[in-house]
Amino acid sequence: MIDRPRVDTARATWIQAALAARIEANKPFPGSEKALQLLLSDTRSSAGMSAELAHVRSENRAFRERFLADLGPVQSYAFTGVTKFGSDSYRVIRQHDTETVLLVLDEDGTLVSALQYTGTRNW
Repeated sequence: MIDRPRVDTARATWIQAALAARIEANKPFPGSEKALQLLLSDTRSSAGMSAELAHVRSENRAFRERFLADLGPVQSYAFTGVTKFGSDSYRVIRQHDTETVLLVLDEDGTLVSALQYTGTRNW
């Protein structure tokens, strides 16, 4: 669980406007592709990740390694857009299936959220 303080109305309004602008621009976070490459290349590394995400990845390592082994090696990937929740979406073509990877980087370029799932459903 990630515990964050509540924000006031002014900050919430700013966040909503920034999200709307990000979705409209439909451009990846700076450093997003590099974060994707790190995520895809090393299942054990936590380089460039928040402490919270690194902890979750460590806890789920065995499952993630089995999941990725079933999919096979990466053949290609492409940025497919910004989701309605503000995540960068990438389609990753693997030897045995297609995977979607959703990423969020903070203002410092640290990867704070990563979700991988099979298929191409976009949120």
